[in-house]
Amino acid sequence: MENKIYSFFIGLALLFWNPLAYYLLYRNTPVYFVKAINVLYWMVFSLGILSICLLSKIPEKIKKILFAFAMGGIVFSILALANATQARMVEPEGLIFTPNTAVHYKTSEFDFIVRTNSLGLRNKEFELHKSKFRILCFGDSWTYGWGVNVENAWPAKLETILQSKGYAIEVINCGQAGTHPNDYARYIKKLVPILKPDLVLVGILQGDDLAQLYENDPIFSPPKPEKSLLNDLKSGARMYLQFSVNNIIKTKHKQVEVKEESKKSAKEIISKFSYLEKVRYKTLPDSVRILFEGGNLNPGLVYYYLQFPDRLTIFNNPNHPATQFAIKKMDQDLKIMKASFDKTVFVNLPLNIFTGHEVIRCPSDIYNPYFAVNNKVDSIYKDLAEKNKLDYIELTNHFLRLEKTGYFYRFDGHPTEKGYEEIASYIASEICVKLPKKSRQGY
Repeated sequence: MENKIYSFFIGLALLFWNPLAYYLLYRNTPVYFVKAINVLYWMVFSLGILSICLLSKIPEKIKKILFAFAMGGIVFSILALANATQARMVEPEGLIFTPNTAVHYKTSEFDFIVRTNSLGLRNKEFELHKSKFRILCFGDSWTYGWGVNVENAWPAKLETILQSKGYAIEVINCGQAGTHPNDYARYIKKLVPILKPDLVLVGILQGDDLAQLYENDPIFSPPKPEKSLLNDLKSGARMYLQFSVNNIIKTKHKQVEVKEESKKSAKEIISKFSYLEKVRYKTLPDSVRILFEGGNLNPGLVYYYLQFPDRLTIFNNPNHPATQFAIKKMDQDLKIMKASFDKTVFVNLPLNIFTGHEVIRCPSDIYNPYFAVNNKVDSIYKDLAEKNKLDYIELTNHFLRLEKTGYFYRFDGHPTEKGYEEIASYIASEICVKLPKKSRQGY
């Protein structure tokens, strides 16, 4: 009788712990492509069947252990099943980010919270079925709204401005910090069929996005270090647990200690400086070095001056081989954007160096009057937009006319709330003529 009970519960566990159940539960998540977990399900299923067949020959102590594992497996699988059925999203992993998360960032310059909605976007909740004219905004941290809460990023500000003008409209933030045009093209291709926009705005940062296409190309990227089997297993296990219970366990508000993490990174970076990097580092203003070493400045911002100090000088030169390479890459990405959605607008977002605004980060920032007068990037961007038959919005002249303080964080360099407001206001004035009359009357 006891053997029948053991067999029943082991068999019940195997209803969940088999390759078919694994496929059904995790096929739309990155977990399904982790070989170690795939192998684990095959092993558990095979050993379970073998245990049932040999149950009469297994010692009682081992049977109890098998029973405990079976019960644990059943409970965990029920949680995973409830997690999968509760998901309210197009893809379990989210469209861009992990859904329903909240992270708090704080430095001496800014204090903001990043929240993602149930679709995995840094945006307020909205229905997939649209009832209004819908605009999607793609871009990097300038679109994502680094340094401010999402309602103060330019996409949200744009929605507020257009609605105040009488338009029945919604603007959705699809930005992600640290991305570049290759990523924008990929996300547009992925998200347009799901979100069905009426207009797409792509925020491409002056000079920086052009440079990143060169720097991030596999030809120039250093080879990635080989991963150890142990690290692969740890990473796979964390991912498996995350996608098994992420929808039924509320994500706890996470306080990110930016200062402490940045302090550690700064200390490590300084310890590895070459002689030339040490020389360059000592030319940084004292205030910048204090912020950097105190964890109040993103360590990545120091990289460009120490290792690539002439970065924007190079990519402001249309005849430089690196710039020509990047132009070809951007042209390819723009073609993908245009093919994915015809009504795509190229928005040239302003960088302080090209508009003369005060940012004190490294000596290259001091040269902004030169770049403001000798700006070649804008002509590159405009030519690429015209070549790909994309509408083009440029904010350079508008920001050149503004006061030179208050629109960008002095040390971080990203726009402030005031800066994002100005970007949104100008874009609104440019796209109003492109919006159909019906968007004023509902949709």
